[in-house]
Amino acid sequence: MTTIDKLYHIKNLFILGKSDGKLHENEIKIISDIAKQQNLTAIEVSYILNEKTDIPFILPESFITRLSMLYDSVLLMVSDFKIHQNEKRICIDLAKKFEFNPQIIDRLIDDILKYIIEGKECNEVIEYLTKYAHPKKNLN
Repeated sequence: MTTIDKLYHIKNLFILGKSDGKLHENEIKIISDIAKQQNLTAIEVSYILNEKTDIPFILPESFITRLSMLYDSVLLMVSDFKIHQNEKRICIDLAKKFEFNPQIIDRLIDDILKYIIEGKECNEVIEYLTKYAHPKKNLN
């Protein structure tokens, strides 16, 4: 994952967390943990969390990276034990930006949600989720 991918991902998670009106303690912890896993510094995180900071979207080249970023977003969506429509819409929009086939996005998010509820980490389920790797043009 490039630094821009990492920064964009943390910024998206922050926006997702705030989309229901407030950033919950669990959401802050998840975002912080992901930033640490990505080896982002506190200065980088504070810079991107400034609401005026605009980070351009660049499609991550790796399918696995896109899938991992979507997994993190769904994890954050359910971290307060409530799924708000704004949060789900943001996850769906993100999946579209990542060029997942629109016909399978709901099923993909449901599968990710199922694995999260089962307590599985992203790296444990990537292999199962790669069934969604079909190029979009082949599924339309």
